[in-house]
Amino acid sequence: MNLPAQKDLAENLVAKHEHLPFLFIDVSPEANVSQVAADHYKGAALIAELMLKQGRKRFALLNGPAHSHAANLRKQAWLDILESSDAEIVTIETGDWSAKSGYYETAKLLLRPQNIDTLLVGNDQMALGALRACAEQKYGVPEQIAVTGFDDTINSAYYNPPLTTVHQNFLEIGKQAVKQILIQLKNENNISKMVIPAQLIERQSTMRVKENLNAVKEIKDLLQKIQTLLPNS
Repeated sequence: MNLPAQKDLAENLVAKHEHLPFLFIDVSPEANVSQVAADHYKGAALIAELMLKQGRKRFALLNGPAHSHAANLRKQAWLDILESSDAEIVTIETGDWSAKSGYYETAKLLLRPQNIDTLLVGNDQMALGALRACAEQKYGVPEQIAVTGFDDTINSAYYNPPLTTVHQNFLEIGKQAVKQILIQLKNENNISKMVIPAQLIERQSTMRVKENLNAVKEIKDLLQKIQTLLPNS
């Protein structure tokens, strides 16, 4: 089941259908059921730590729906890392994983005078909408606001700018899920819990501010040189 499932629901399903093997992708680790998932907490923690290392101070969080255990783990990691630093969590918003919700939630928060410098987003699709909202309201990414995602979907490297995100190894999650189901078919009492490591993917949407300032200076210098070469009108 690759659907959000609370602990009681998952355990009740397994108990009610004892003759069927079950494996869950989005369920609490405390649930006494077989499960395979990415390390959502560690992945989200890595991306928050990256932003702090860059000197980012004012954070907005745009998370997935509260019924998703994966979303809750990502949010908890952000809170744990940021609250132990001197950064400020300016606002916490919620989307539904879609680009549309990312766009509308970001558009609304940018209209408020909050002066954020980082937007941590719960997945890549919402981040896509967030990037559009930033562009429409003339916020430079990452010069003014760094934007991050989660999942490393196939298109995230081609967003504008390319998106810093966390790689979920969906292929490995799928392989391990099938393996665990096959084991359960042979051993009905087998319960396994597996966490697949997540990897930070750093791209231009969170490029260091100093690096961007240097790039801007180089462009300005180049434009001045070009201007000197142009004939006087």
